[in-house]
This record gives sequence, structure tokens and C-alpha cells, in this order.
Amino acid sequence: MSDFARVFLGLRDLAPTETRERWSNRSIPLELAILLRNAPPGMFWSNMHDNKTFYPLKKLILQWELAPTDIAARSREILQAYAHATFESDNQQLIRQLGWKTEYFVPPTEGGADPSGAGLAELNDLWRSTASDAERQILFAALHQLLATASSSPDRLETPARGSGRLSGYLRPRS
Repeated sequence: MSDFARVFLGLRDLAPTETRERWSNRSIPLELAILLRNAPPGMFWSNMHDNKTFYPLKKLILQWELAPTDIAARSREILQAYAHATFESDNQQLIRQLGWKTEYFVPPTEGGADPSGAGLAELNDLWRSTASDAERQILFAALHQLLATASSSPDRLETPARGSGRLSGYLRPRS
């Protein structure tokens, strides 16, 4: 939960002694996740458990310093308001029972986001890609090429064997 609160909700003022992290799984930027939702089946994974291409892609992308976006900030605000409205009463009970020295686990939002959960519908719009099919195909081809290049570099990332043909069926010249 501390990882979720710090990384996804952006709550940086959590006391380290109260929220010691034993594990952290930093995610890819939200905008890339939105784009990858539209990737052709089999391009980056064959099923929900196939991460042999996704993990090297994630490792590569997490090296980039990308500026925060309004979409990510608004998504965090909506989810924080929802989490506060949905879970904070139980959190308060735990805080009292365990004697934790904190006022909230998920503080209320300052931006006036709808705490009823109705604001979650806005996420459908926020998480819809505005890229065209052509832009997505170019991005997917570029990501595939980056993975191939990274796999042949000295500090090689673990990727599927080159020449696996995963991309060949997706990016053919139009006749």
C-alpha cells in the first residue's frame, strides 16, 4: 500500500518509518500503458502471463526521464478521492487499533474530486488513446526496434530471440 500511495497517488510526505517498503514494482508511464492497451494481440505478449517481452520493454522505458502529465495527475486525484471515500473509514479503524501515528492512510483530495465513485467514469475518457492507428503502429515498431537494439548491446536486456517475427504480421506495406 505504501508503494501504491507513493508511486501512483504521488503522496511523497509519508513517514518512512511508518511505511517501510519491503517491495516495489514501479510501473510504466500511464500514457504508454494507455497506448499499449491497443497493441495488436501477440505483439508484446501472447497472454496475461507472458512477460518475456514486456519486462525488458519496461526496464528500457523506466530509464527515460519523462515529465509528469495532466492525465496522470488527474487520474491520481480521481483514484485518491475514490480510495479515500471507499477505504478510509476502515483505515481509520486500523490506525486506532494499531496505534499508528498518522492521521490518514489515504488523505482526502484538495481538488474537490467526486468522492462518490461517480468520478471513476471520467477515467474512461482519460484513459482513451488519442493517437491514430498510424501513430500507434509507428510507436509499436519503434519500441520493437529499441528492444532488438537493446538485446544486442553489451548490457543486454533479456528479450525474445531476434527474428521471432512478432512484428512481421502487423507492419506490412500497404499495396
